[in-house]
Amino acid sequence: MNLTSMAGGVSLSATHAHPGGVHTLLLCLPGRPDHGPDLMAFAQLRLEHIGVDASASELLCPRHLMAAPAPGSAPAPVCAADAGLLALHDTGRHHLEAALDIYEQWRRVVADTGHAKTLARVPLLRIGDPATDRPAWRQIIDQPRLRAMTAADPQLLLPEHAEGLGLGLHALQSGQQRYTAYAIATAMFGHALLPVTGPLMRSGPGLPHADHLAARMRYADAAADYLAGLHDATVLTLHFTLPS
Repeated sequence: MNLTSMAGGVSLSATHAHPGGVHTLLLCLPGRPDHGPDLMAFAQLRLEHIGVDASASELLCPRHLMAAPAPGSAPAPVCAADAGLLALHDTGRHHLEAALDIYEQWRRVVADTGHAKTLARVPLLRIGDPATDRPAWRQIIDQPRLRAMTAADPQLLLPEHAEGLGLGLHALQSGQQRYTAYAIATAMFGHALLPVTGPLMRSGPGLPHADHLAARMRYADAAADYLAGLHDATVLTLHFTLPS
């Protein structure tokens, strides 16, 4: 999670960079397979089943979202029974403190700017993309509040961070309590979970920046309930774009 100040700037996003895409998926596999070719092959089959054509090993996140991030940690699966998934109190407290820090930074950054429309219904574009001159994009980005936010944290303009200008901004403007609930849910459970058996669980049908807050929270509750009953299973955290 990128829930703390960045060196030389401010981080206003409750999600860390997703180099392989814009969704965070918790992939649950049965048993305790070793981290090796067999595990990756099994993960690959599960991804293909939900329409993802990419290498599972290249999509692994270096930090497990349900635990406090370990600096320098390498990508690896975790065993549900060994990872303390039931002991969520300390993990939740860690993310709560970080979310409160973001919320206070955001209030200082946007002081005197007024309520703003979010990026929720605008397609994600990269900095420098000629399409950023489209009226719908410019109408959103040129608002005083968003100008202040992107000046403080230019990474918000990248697809990997743009949830901070969509659902994230909606949550921020909904008040401290709703924002912290959103940030903790996103930190711990990402945007989707593929159970050992059964259909994909996800927070919305499209890209995460366009999710509805109520749907994100319903997904997080369902993911928490599922993980609480998960015992001998392996969980991988991956980043990519899910099919709509």
